[in-house]
Amino acid sequence: MNSLYIDMDGVVADFDRYAHQKLGVGPSEGKYPQNGWEILIENPRLYRDLEPTSYASDLYDLCCKTAKKLDYRVAFLTAIPKKNDVQHAMYDKVNWLENISQTLLCSLGLTVETRRITAKHLTY
Repeated sequence: MNSLYIDMDGVVADFDRYAHQKLGVGPSEGKYPQNGWEILIENPRLYRDLEPTSYASDLYDLCCKTAKKLDYRVAFLTAIPKKNDVQHAMYDKVNWLENISQTLLCSLGLTVETRRITAKHLTY
C-alpha cells in the first residue's frame, strides 16, 4: 500500500514556536544564533514538550480524506537529530506522535485500527 507521509517537526509539532521561545527566532524566520542548537537541546526532552501546530488537526483531517480517496495509508515521518545529541529524542518523538495521533483520531471520530512503530516512522 502507498503512504501519504506527514512530517513531524514544524508540521504537526510546533518546533518553530519552541525555537522562537528559546532563541527569539524560529527556523523559518531567519538564521539561528551560532550556538542555537546547543541552547535548544538544553532541554533533553524538547520533543516531548512540543505543542501541536495550530493547523495539525485540519492537516491530519485533509490528509486522511485524501489518503482514503487514493487508497493510501497515512503515516507520520520524523528523524532524530543528525548527531543523535538529544538523549530521549527517539523515545519522545514516538510518544509524542502516539499521544497526538490519539487526539487527532478522536477529534475526527476515528479509532486506531493498526499501529506499526519503526525507527523511521509511526503509522496509523
